[in-house]
Amino acid sequence: MTIEGFDYGSFPAELVSEVLTMYVEKGMGYERISCQLQAVPFASAQRIVAAAVTSGVISEEDKHPTGRPKVSRERIEELLAKFPGTRISGIAQLADCSETVVYRYKASRA
Repeated sequence: MTIEGFDYGSFPAELVSEVLTMYVEKGMGYERISCQLQAVPFASAQRIVAAAVTSGVISEEDKHPTGRPKVSRERIEELLAKFPGTRISGIAQLADCSETVVYRYKASRA
């Protein structure tokens, strides 16, 4: 990985290098990077990382996953069967998804 020479737009190469180092090596997210480096807004940190992945400076595996992991319909069905009296919010917490996902699953079953 050659982070040092990567250039992005009007940002100084040292700043881009620091963003990528914080992201890849220290595992920081965009928000923490933008808090620590006042000169780099959240969206710019995202764009710098995306451009680095596209250019091959950092690998796709180094990119952090975003959002919640996709929950399977089987998992929701299993939780609903296991805890029949539980509220939708409780099932959503157990499945690590939003309540909307659980409501949509229940509506599709009806």
